[in-house]
Amino acid sequence: MPYTLIAKRVSARVTTTTVEFFHQRQRVASHVRNDEPGGLSTLPGHQPEAHRAYAERTPEHFQAWAEQMGPNTATVVSAQFNRKLPALGLSACDGLRKLAKQYGPEELEAAATRAVEIRSLTLTSVRSLLQTRRHRVERDQRQPQGQLPMHHNVRGAEYYAQGDAAC
Repeated sequence: MPYTLIAKRVSARVTTTTVEFFHQRQRVASHVRNDEPGGLSTLPGHQPEAHRAYAERTPEHFQAWAEQMGPNTATVVSAQFNRKLPALGLSACDGLRKLAKQYGPEELEAAATRAVEIRSLTLTSVRSLLQTRRHRVERDQRQPQGQLPMHHNVRGAEYYAQGDAAC
C-alpha cells in the first residue's frame, strides 16, 4: 500500500487471487496475490521517492541517463561497469549524476569528451577536469607533454645524431 499510510489504520480483503487495502473505507491499493514465500508485489508508486531512486540504480538505468547527456558521457558510464566488480560502478555513476546537477549536462559532456581523449574514463578524472576547467582549454593552447624549455645544457636530436663524434 502507499507509504503515506504507514502507521495508519487500514483494512485488508484477501481472496485467493487478490489482496486489497482500504483506508477510511476507500480502496487505496489492489495487488494480485503473491503466494511465493518472500515474494514482493510492490508498485513503484507506493514507495517513497528515495526508495524508488535506489531501486533504479542499475547499469541499464545509468546507461540510459548517460546517453541523454551525450555519447562521451555514455562512454564514461560504460567504463564504470567494465571492471571485475561491475557493482562498484554504481557509486561512480552516482557521482557523475551529481556532477551533472552541479555543472550542467553540457559541461559534463565536455569533460567526458576530454576524458575520452586522454583515455582516463574515471569519475576522478571527470571531476578534476570540471573543477580545473581543463576540459575547456582549446587544443592548441595545451602544452605538449614532455616538451622541455630551451636551455644551454639541453641537447636535442641533432646532438645525438652525430654519434661518437660529439663525445
